[in-house]
Amino acid sequence: MKGKIRRWISGEMQLKAAGTQTARFAALLLKKGVFYRDLRMERGVLFLTIPVRDAKKTAAAAEKSGTRLETVRQMGLPAWKKRLHNRWVFLGAMTLSLVLMVLLSQRLWTIRIEGTRDLTLTEVLGRLEEHGIREGMWRWELDTEDKREELLLAYPDLSWLSLTMEGTCLRVRLAEATAGPGIKSRTQPADLVAAKTCIIYSIVTEKGTPAVQQGDVVQEGEPLIRGQVVLTADDGTQTRTYVEARGEVYGKCFYELTEEIESAHREKTFGKSFRGLTLYWGNRRLSLRDPFRKEKAYDMEEVEIWAGLTGFLEGMPGLPHLSLQKAVYYPYAEQEAFYSAEEMGELLREKLERRKAEILEEKNGVLLAEELRLEETENGCRGVLTLTVMEDVCKSVPAAREEEQQ
Repeated sequence: MKGKIRRWISGEMQLKAAGTQTARFAALLLKKGVFYRDLRMERGVLFLTIPVRDAKKTAAAAEKSGTRLETVRQMGLPAWKKRLHNRWVFLGAMTLSLVLMVLLSQRLWTIRIEGTRDLTLTEVLGRLEEHGIREGMWRWELDTEDKREELLLAYPDLSWLSLTMEGTCLRVRLAEATAGPGIKSRTQPADLVAAKTCIIYSIVTEKGTPAVQQGDVVQEGEPLIRGQVVLTADDGTQTRTYVEARGEVYGKCFYELTEEIESAHREKTFGKSFRGLTLYWGNRRLSLRDPFRKEKAYDMEEVEIWAGLTGFLEGMPGLPHLSLQKAVYYPYAEQEAFYSAEEMGELLREKLERRKAEILEEKNGVLLAEELRLEETENGCRGVLTLTVMEDVCKSVPAAREEEQQ
């Protein structure tokens, strides 16, 4: 084995010798101290393998014996270097890629959670992050056994927990504690009241007594479903039982959105764009092509280069943020311009549409009706959008008992 490694490092050549004096050629090689191997004769042609360092001695012996030599192939480290000497960029990229792959394989990229019942995945991930377990951390920073005991002590609602590293994935298996026999969940009596002023659109009562009906106008805080149930016996006596009111109450709510725009504005006239690179190191910014030397004002678009390397360096403690951005600069000059009435109307509609979408998403509501009104102002135009939205309007508060009201 050692001999093979030594021959591979020094390099070998497989030769083909032809002529009438091949026997003399082989004898001259031994006389010159050239130790060949894999000697064989095929159809009058001699094949042999020699070390690369003995190539000159072999050529001299062939010339003296009148033998024609032909190189069949070269083997070993020198041949490998010769084939790849013009590919140093490729080799460097391959080496860098290999190093990055090894380093990135030491990061924790995925957290898989199994066994949740009442807890959500977001809650479990939040608990893990509070105790230093997060995606992107180094694998050697995580001691699974210590973190397991730490989490079990911190959260009594976990009866069992397992943390297992599987490559770049952390597998979290857990079991939630269950209530013991004889323990019942206790709920406090509660009313459902209006969270805002609205018109009742629909009401569905699951538990409790409805206090309003469809079409009623209610003020904020007014009861919608009372958390009490009145039972009437055969003799006419009434018994009140207080419960946690449950149900769904949707109301028609009204929103008035206002936006204004001035007709006079500054308009940009862009010149020829140019490219550059920007290096960010912590709070410092180094422009590799300073745009201030050419233009006073410009817009800029940046695209990060080597995002994988940036993410890798962010995980190293003590190092400031490093980022290399490829930038495109758009120089411009400003001049005063005026919007037409149609342009102002279009811009106001776009702004109000964005605000409408935000309200519908925030309230999780359904749009029932809308009305847009455009008004001229002294300097431009004003847009007023009135929305009618159906949304959940109830909130829970402690039940108001009858004896307390009296």
